[in-house]
Amino acid sequence: MLNAAWVVTESGFEKAEFVVAGPGDRRLKMLEGKRAGKELLLPPAGVPHGDFHPAVYEGTEPPKIWRFGRRSLRVCAPKDFAESQQAMALIPKKEPYTFLPYTQHVIDGVLAGDHQLLFGPTGVGKTSLVLQNAARIKQPVVRVNLNGQVSVSDLVGSIGLSKVGTIWNDGALPRAMRNGYWLVLDEIDFGPPDVLSLLYPVLEAKPRLCLKEHNGEVVEAHPNFRVFATGNSIGGDRDGHYAGTQPINAALLNRFTGHGQAIRIKPLTARQEEEILSSRLPNLSKSLVRRACEFAGRLRQGDGQNAPLLPTLSTRELIQFCAKTLLYRDPLEAANLTFLSVIEDANVRQPIEEAVKLIFGKRVVVGRQSSAGDAIGRTKKTPRASRTSPGVGRVASEVADPTEMEAIWSAYKKNGGTLSFQQIEFDPRFNLRQANGNTAFRIIKRVNETKKMAPAKA
Repeated sequence: MLNAAWVVTESGFEKAEFVVAGPGDRRLKMLEGKRAGKELLLPPAGVPHGDFHPAVYEGTEPPKIWRFGRRSLRVCAPKDFAESQQAMALIPKKEPYTFLPYTQHVIDGVLAGDHQLLFGPTGVGKTSLVLQNAARIKQPVVRVNLNGQVSVSDLVGSIGLSKVGTIWNDGALPRAMRNGYWLVLDEIDFGPPDVLSLLYPVLEAKPRLCLKEHNGEVVEAHPNFRVFATGNSIGGDRDGHYAGTQPINAALLNRFTGHGQAIRIKPLTARQEEEILSSRLPNLSKSLVRRACEFAGRLRQGDGQNAPLLPTLSTRELIQFCAKTLLYRDPLEAANLTFLSVIEDANVRQPIEEAVKLIFGKRVVVGRQSSAGDAIGRTKKTPRASRTSPGVGRVASEVADPTEMEAIWSAYKKNGGTLSFQQIEFDPRFNLRQANGNTAFRIIKRVNETKKMAPAKA
């Protein structure tokens, strides 16, 4: 019997059917596209074909997939999980995210059924990489932080009381195994040894768990079940940055390297960090993105003559610092509310404060244009002549959408809004040419005329 299939291409899918579907011999007959009528010899399942992985999906209808480059994962459906309602509540929220090259390895590991260990410096996106992959394919995730308070019963389960007597309550591990959830174990290098030892049989090629507290029940893993462990190190706190971490037991480490994969997540490059800042904070101008990454580089690496000021500054902290800068327009206050406030040594704080003032100035103004599409930060010392850039942004005649014109009219303080003409031009939502309020005035005047009202005065 011929089986319908869909071959993955650059632009989507091409319909095909299996001529031979054996484990060592997979041949497809193409039914559409440029190769219609031809037969393709495919490598065994799990091996990329022409860099596509997977190369083909079975079924009468093309599947819904999420793609990263030439890799793809099938999007899950509620029917894939026994606890459909509970499963939907465990799907991570989809957020703006920059997927780095490590994503390919994570996807390949998921397709291969691997359990994965991701380790590297704090704040580089180890956990978020897993969660945002799951969010794109609607995969439920159970997340456990392996701090000193986690017990065996938290992970395995316990016996409780109910109206009908004693009942067994699954912990995070058997629940994920039964239902095909991903289990994310954060900070595995903090995990107590007695808790981590429970993972040994789960990380084998055929995961299974014996619940000795529940009459010795053996839990077999659902095909979608995966374990992801994250940590800052695998050898303990060697440099003094991660107090309390412990070397990962060689037997546990071997489970990942022998039956899965271990991925070392390196610190981000300046270019990658710029992409992430722009993605997470779309209102942050290109100029401020460059300044922020230059600032982070100075703190982490020094300037070539002096030692690093803050080598542990993470991308997570840099994002939060930029978000606070947008909120308060005061870089020093933003620094004090994030990484600077936790530095107690005044001799360390002072040069960092000077670096903030040198690179960002005393106050940042957001929304003023220096080049097409680039709102810059300006310090108080900026000459008045450079406060507007009349060559950038739209003139009044280019704003013709009635809904947008109404929004600009509503923003004006005399129409119940809170902004002046100049403030409207500075607001990046409207992308107007800055002309000392004249651009906004002309638009609002047109709206007033439409409403048969007297024009507002500039």
